[in-house]
Amino acid sequence: MKHNPYIVRRFSKASWGIIALFVVFESTLTAQHSLTLAQDRFDKFNDVENGWCASDATISLPLPDGKTLWLFGDSFIGEKTGTFSINPSRSHMINNSVVLEDESSLTAHYQGTLANPSSFIPADGNAFFWPEHAVIENDTLKVFAVRVTYYNNNNPGFNFKVGTSFIAYYKYPGLEYITTRNIPSLTDTAMRFGACIVKSGEFTYIFGVKDTTSGNMTWP
Repeated sequence: MKHNPYIVRRFSKASWGIIALFVVFESTLTAQHSLTLAQDRFDKFNDVENGWCASDATISLPLPDGKTLWLFGDSFIGEKTGTFSINPSRSHMINNSVVLEDESSLTAHYQGTLANPSSFIPADGNAFFWPEHAVIENDTLKVFAVRVTYYNNNNPGFNFKVGTSFIAYYKYPGLEYITTRNIPSLTDTAMRFGACIVKSGEFTYIFGVKDTTSGNMTWP
């Protein structure tokens, strides 16, 4: 029996069209579902316990007990006036905080009290820390952090100087602060580690960035 090549080609094109349509439609459903999940996760942060209002520099760490630790840079702790709205007269800015998420709630952690909060990673009076990525080993949480010092460079709002990496240690669970240490082998002050951390088998890969200077601008 002979086949009409024109019909075969039409059938082939139609079949590929159906497959392509299915793939596109399936991808659209998956993307839409992901967007919905992302919005749901975002909305949960409107109801964080212990006074967390807003932060920047979001980094997440899955924990072995199924919880998630969210690390933040500059954070507002205090009182809100509505959805993601901060009452500035009853809020304080600190330089870092964390939020611990379990299945039903999110709870902020920092030093000090709600009325007088201070950064989760403490520092001396002339410096503060911005967290990078973190890793947990046994019962110890290790947070890589960049030490930033106050520095008058005649640039209002940016009177600081970014330094190199330190590691802050905490007990887990409980998030009890232990200590913060420099990295002795890190002698290049323009190099910072903790930009990304990947655990694979028995190895932990720690990635870093190096500052680049061009003209009057310096960036990672």
